[in-house]
Amino acid sequence: MSEIKRNKKKSSKLLIIFKILFVLFLLLLVLTLSGLTAYYALTRDLPGIDALKDYRPSIASRVYDANDELLEEFFLEDRKIIKISEVPDMVKLAFVAAEDSRFYQHKGFDLVSISRAMFKNVEAGKIVQGGSTITQQIAKMMYLNQIYMGHGTYGIESASVGYFGKSAKDLTLPEAAMLAGLPKAPTTYSPFLNFDRAKQRQTYVLNRMMAEGFITREQMDAAVAAPLKLRQASPKDKVAGYFVEMVRRYVQEKYGTDILYREGLSIYTTLDLSAQKAARDALIKGLTEMEEREKYEKGIVQGALYCMDIKTGAIIAMV
Repeated sequence: MSEIKRNKKKSSKLLIIFKILFVLFLLLLVLTLSGLTAYYALTRDLPGIDALKDYRPSIASRVYDANDELLEEFFLEDRKIIKISEVPDMVKLAFVAAEDSRFYQHKGFDLVSISRAMFKNVEAGKIVQGGSTITQQIAKMMYLNQIYMGHGTYGIESASVGYFGKSAKDLTLPEAAMLAGLPKAPTTYSPFLNFDRAKQRQTYVLNRMMAEGFITREQMDAAVAAPLKLRQASPKDKVAGYFVEMVRRYVQEKYGTDILYREGLSIYTTLDLSAQKAARDALIKGLTEMEEREKYEKGIVQGALYCMDIKTGAIIAMV
């Protein structure tokens, strides 16, 4: 009888062990499938190494006058390429603090971030957080030259010029923190549209920089208190509109639309911007005086002015 009891106990223990092993097997299977699914989701749209080597984003073409003054830009995306080596360390650290504080601890595949994102997504029942790190996004888009920064600007250099009227090489800590806060939600945190909200985001980035040991408390406090001089967002003064349009049509017909709008051409012309402005102002003044003198309806009198070098045929001014 005791032998039968011992056998039953032994069978019960084996059954329990089997159940535990089966549950562990199911958990391992679920984790494996989840890992494979996450890996596929994160890597399915990654370009190959050759594609990264041949990275050629759309770059604006620029038209200059005879004295290298910028007249106009033609672009599909307002992007100005800057070498990563030319970006100050403080600017890089601002983006690291805002977007990927473990940038220097992982090799582009941050299991902590991915696990945290997966847990939050499962908890919410939908995608509420991504697990990509800046390193992964660099592989996808060459981050600092590709990321959308709001108001039609792409990349840190274009954003720096667009928001502060200066190159990224000259950004201060407060300015860098403001720009680093934009990629999360460029419209929401735009200093042009909602300065208070943008300031809160900037303060968050500066706090993250201090927490990561990138800056001191004194530097953070000074940066938070520092005034920000934003570039005045105003329409471009089309001083040489007709001339620029003539140049655009010529280049487009000769070289094609893709080259004009994507290849970052530098187009140098014979126009003299100072002469152009003088010609425009003189023509407007003359037409206005004629309207007043002859009592014509305002805007009814029109005129044109064409100035060229008679020796070379070069166009100096065209209104």
